[in-house]
Amino acid sequence: MRRLIAPALVLLVSTTALGRDPGKLIVYPTHGSPTHVHLQGRFLEDEHIAPARATDGKLKNAWRTLRQLKSEEIKGARIQLQVGTQTFTALTDHDGVFEVEGAITGARLRPGPNSVLAVALD
Repeated sequence: MRRLIAPALVLLVSTTALGRDPGKLIVYPTHGSPTHVHLQGRFLEDEHIAPARATDGKLKNAWRTLRQLKSEEIKGARIQLQVGTQTFTALTDHDGVFEVEGAITGARLRPGPNSVLAVALD
């Protein structure tokens, strides 16, 4: 007997880094259900690296890649994450990583992609 497994909830991410400049708040693609979410991401100093252009040469692309590999983590920052009407708060660890897992109360999330708003509080 085969069972149909419902697809996991995918969260589309919208991020904002406020209260600390410069900073780049990255929320990773994650999963959940209509009543539960698991959110994960990283808070890094913004290195202001310009995006690649079609006219860039090999040397410029190599330099950009090396700059992207170097990251300065922001430790001990409070991150607020909002999914639907539910708000969660997390603290970044020594690598700038944050993680939240929790129940959605009130209005349930719809199946499929949902938006996440992430804000650095301090």
